Amino acid sequence: MRTIARNQIFLTVILVGAACAGALVARGLSGSTRSAADGLLLVAFLVTLTGGVIVGIGFAQRGESLLAGMLTGAFIGLSISLLVVGAFGFAASNATGNLNYLLISIACFALGIAALWLFNAFKPYPPTAMRSLAVRLPRFDGLLRPQPPPEKTTAHPQRNIFISYRRDDSPDVTGRIYDRLVQHYGRDAIFKDVDSIPYGVDFRKHLHEMVGKCDVVLAVIGDGWLNASAAPGQRRLDDQADFVRIELEAALLRDIRIVPLLVKDAAMPKEEELPPTLRDLAYRNGIPIRHDPDFHVDMDRLIKSLDQSPVQ
Repeated sequence: MRTIARNQIFLTVILVGAACAGALVARGLSGSTRSAADGLLLVAFLVTLTGGVIVGIGFAQRGESLLAGMLTGAFIGLSISLLVVGAFGFAASNATGNLNYLLISIACFALGIAALWLFNAFKPYPPTAMRSLAVRLPRFDGLLRPQPPPEKTTAHPQRNIFISYRRDDSPDVTGRIYDRLVQHYGRDAIFKDVDSIPYGVDFRKHLHEMVGKCDVVLAVIGDGWLNASAAPGQRRLDDQADFVRIELEAALLRDIRIVPLLVKDAAMPKEEELPPTLRDLAYRNGIPIRHDPDFHVDMDRLIKSLDQSPVQ
């Protein structure tokens, strides 16, 4: 994903260079031609800025990179504005016979097409980013690439996944993980936040039943997961009433597949660091879920592995 970062830097330099070049060209003109060029530059700047802000906000709301969204919107806005300005320039050239207007129009058309080509060749976002954005802006996604095949986003009701995590350890990244899984499998197939335990019911039995309905348990392990404590010197994992411990014990007891998801640069707990009933967890093969720009790549690997595993 370093390529994405290089693309972002390259496209940023192109935008800044285009702005500087446009300003220099306008300064070299005179009279009414310069006034027209100044007006066209202002229109192109406003459209580019507006596109960058709107699409950047759309990306950020879906948990994607703000910079990637701003570059995407800016290049689309720049291309559209250059093509529109070129069309107006041709009309003005025909009406006035001014050769400068014709030359400016040709240059705008060429630059607009070049901007679209550069954007397509040096995409500033990972391939899966537009799939996430399509939930909020499906028409916009369709402008850049074909909609993903329906089978990739169709829910898989036969796959039931339980997400086990600590709220004070990794709530944000767990929310992003949940969103990606819901896009692929459907909301009804993912269990998270067991808050609806009926009053008067033994929560241990309830959690065992919830875990027992699932084919896979995803254990989200952050840097504070192992040593989280309710009071000084009292690890939550050592408490038999700890929800996370109960969930994982239930999965191990039933030999349900457990996939540790290592977030926030956490390492797999060692056997001797875990309570006796959880020590088998140390031998379950886990996968790191990294920050952007690697998040979607890691989630694609996880989903592919889940899809390939047989349903229990």
